Amino acid sequence: MDNNTTTIRPKAHKGLLREDLILLRHTFDLHLGRSRAGFNQVYADRRGQNLPESMIKGLLIISFHIEGQPDQPTKESGRYQVGLSVLDTRHLQCVPVDMQSTLQTYHFCVGPERYFKKKSWNFCFGQSRHVTIDDIRREIQKLVAKRNVVLVVHGGKDDLQFIKAAKIHFRQLYTVDTQKSAQNPLDLDYQCSVERMLTLLGCPFDPGMLHNAGNDMNLTLRALLLIATVDAKNDTELKPGCEALLSALERIATEDVPLEEFQRQVKAQLRREHNSAQSRRERKNIRVKEEKRVKQGKKACPKACSTIKNNDQDLVQAACTCKHTSDKRTARRSRANVTNKKEPLGEKHIEGIFKGLEIEH
Repeated sequence: MDNNTTTIRPKAHKGLLREDLILLRHTFDLHLGRSRAGFNQVYADRRGQNLPESMIKGLLIISFHIEGQPDQPTKESGRYQVGLSVLDTRHLQCVPVDMQSTLQTYHFCVGPERYFKKKSWNFCFGQSRHVTIDDIRREIQKLVAKRNVVLVVHGGKDDLQFIKAAKIHFRQLYTVDTQKSAQNPLDLDYQCSVERMLTLLGCPFDPGMLHNAGNDMNLTLRALLLIATVDAKNDTELKPGCEALLSALERIATEDVPLEEFQRQVKAQLRREHNSAQSRRERKNIRVKEEKRVKQGKKACPKACSTIKNNDQDLVQAACTCKHTSDKRTARRSRANVTNKKEPLGEKHIEGIFKGLEIEH
């Protein structure tokens, strides 16, 4: 052997069989004679009852996720999304399976109205709801009343912390983490993201759907069903009843994803954002023009005041000039009147003068 040749050894945890996958097999009775090493079958059987004439457990499979910090319920000004998707295994006994009602998905937003509008527009599996944490508790309690629950998460550390902080109570049998349960069927040496997992499983989705808590949980629950399907199909000996179940699970996971409707929602949102941005620009232009007009008005005010002052001084001076001129004219008129009042030299007066002269002689 060439000494320069390097042998790459597979990682020890590549394709690791985790307890989460064994629990998933147990839920749908898909062990198929495979190893259950480390799995407490007696405990699991005691925690879940089978449906009539079926090995499938009669329970609710609920995927749960929070978009936001797990301590948000303790804050008065908290803002976050809660998404959950529910599969009632009793629907799997219906022939054919009603795809429309099998997965029930919910999207709750807690926070200001503006936050709700920003986060709810791209939810495409129902109607988003603007609620409080108390509303979420009540809704979940209605959904899970008197039913056993298998909780599904992806990663899930924050989700479990949130459930505890929000005081949400399930009659929980066990938790299945899709990150862990996907490793063996997909032969992975890492725990993948939701987007990567959906791509590897061939689940139809649009990347723009992600990071909406409701969409994430609908797609995560679909991924769980595909993980169960891929895992079981890796077994070469499948019974007819098992094949029918896998076909139903695959149909539920891959049908009725509203991709076209989502694209219409995206276009509508882009139009709204464009119109909103245009409106903001127009308001800004109006504000800038108004501020400019006010500034120009402030600059023009001192000049106007100076002009008014000068005009006032001119008016006073003009008034004084007019008064002085008027006084002169009045004086002249007075003198003229006095002159006019002097009696003209008449004949009698002249006669008197001559008489006086005669007497002197």
